Amino acid sequence: MNPHFTLPLLVISLLMGSLIACSNPSKKIPVEQIEDIRLAVGMPLEKAVAATMAPTSDAPKLVPDHFKATEERKRKVAERKEAVQFFEGLFLRDPYILNAPDGYYYYTGTRLNQIKGGDSVDWSTEGIELWKSKDLLNWELVGVPFRFADLSWINILKQRGMEMKRKPMMWAPEIHNINGQWVFTHTTSVRRANLILADSPSGPIREVYPNASFGHRHDPTLFKDDDGKVYLLSSHNKVQELKPTLDGFVGEQFKIAPANRKMGHEGLTMMKIGKKYIIFGTGWSQDKLRHGTYNMYYATADNLRGPYSDRRFLGRFLGHGTPFVDKNGNWWTTAFKNGDYISFEDLAKLKDQGGKAHTTMKSGFRLIPIEPKIDASGDVFFNVLDERYRYPGPEENQRFEIRRW
Repeated sequence: MNPHFTLPLLVISLLMGSLIACSNPSKKIPVEQIEDIRLAVGMPLEKAVAATMAPTSDAPKLVPDHFKATEERKRKVAERKEAVQFFEGLFLRDPYILNAPDGYYYYTGTRLNQIKGGDSVDWSTEGIELWKSKDLLNWELVGVPFRFADLSWINILKQRGMEMKRKPMMWAPEIHNINGQWVFTHTTSVRRANLILADSPSGPIREVYPNASFGHRHDPTLFKDDDGKVYLLSSHNKVQELKPTLDGFVGEQFKIAPANRKMGHEGLTMMKIGKKYIIFGTGWSQDKLRHGTYNMYYATADNLRGPYSDRRFLGRFLGHGTPFVDKNGNWWTTAFKNGDYISFEDLAKLKDQGGKAHTTMKSGFRLIPIEPKIDASGDVFFNVLDERYRYPGPEENQRFEIRRW
């Protein structure tokens, strides 16, 4: 996740709070607020942009308890011909959906201080905001089962923020169910990640990596193989086996990648279809951060450790989405806003589509219907059913052969 941050919004917000406090001598400025102002202003702008992000100005201040399906949304999900918009108006990134064994779908993603109970001054209120749905259409807010404030080692995050001159923020949270055990993972803006166990999706949570011992794992996610072994994947190429109890590591970390080049920048995840392992990853079409479009790629192999095929193109604007299978056996992936909004029509008119970051979304997330096919050799290929997302843009660095059926 390489977030986009409008620095002045944070600075103005923090300074306004300080001015209000200064106008009332009896009201002290919170220490955390002073630190946040110093961190926001006392670092080069380019580093702030790379290190942090903020919601758009039109993001809602109140988090609704429900999102109810419209007739249009019901039709689109049933037809599976085009993208379906969800959570309009909400700031979010890195949308993750789990089709869980308890009969629900669970959604979470990066929400920063926009989560229920979030505070723009107190970063410790950031956490994992969780939603659930029986049908992928109507969503109910579960709550925030975990916040930074719950950590026994929150002072380590604070110290890391001071050292790196970054505000600690929670990025790319996920929820998993491994052998009946609920698991949350996330990374942070200060290069410390976490894996947390929970008794249920709503908590309570249990720390199993004290004192930040989980280390730095960018975009951590989990994959359970057919033999029962569980693997931690992170960054764009890192894999390490976990203990069956999920509270420690087995062996050494190893790397995987497409045969012809690196997968991308981040968001590595893995699934298995038949006998084929599929790794998915995220990258910018120009192989340069925030240039072009944020896309999803994949590669296949007969062995988890590889060798993998050349990198293939899955879909445009689908970077850091979640491929998943619904209760009816249909495949989807998620998509979110990452870049400056432009309509599909206006983007097609641009002579240079790689000079800046482009997105065709304004808020929320979308479900994109996809479909895997196994060819005669047993290899797996994906088709995006909405043609607007199926093909690479003209600015794409790599040339691809796109199969259609």
